[in-house]
Amino acid sequence: MHNECAGVNEADLDSEGWSAMDFCIEEKTSEDLAYALLMFIAGMLGIVFMIPLLIYLLLSWRKFQYGHY
Repeated sequence: MHNECAGVNEADLDSEGWSAMDFCIEEKTSEDLAYALLMFIAGMLGIVFMIPLLIYLLLSWRKFQYGHY
C-alpha cells in the first residue's frame, strides 16, 4: 500500500502545533470521506429509484402474462 504522506516532515510545527504530516493526513482523510459520502448518496438514489422500478416491471409483466395482478 502506497502512503502519500510517508516521509513528509513531522518535526517542524506551526504556531498551533500542526506539522506538514498532520496537514497531509487531514487532506487525504477528507478526500476519502468526500468520496465515501458521494458513493453513499449515489447508492441511496439508486436504491430509491431501482426498487420501485423493479416492482413496476414485475407487476407489468404479471399483468401482461396473466391479464390481472
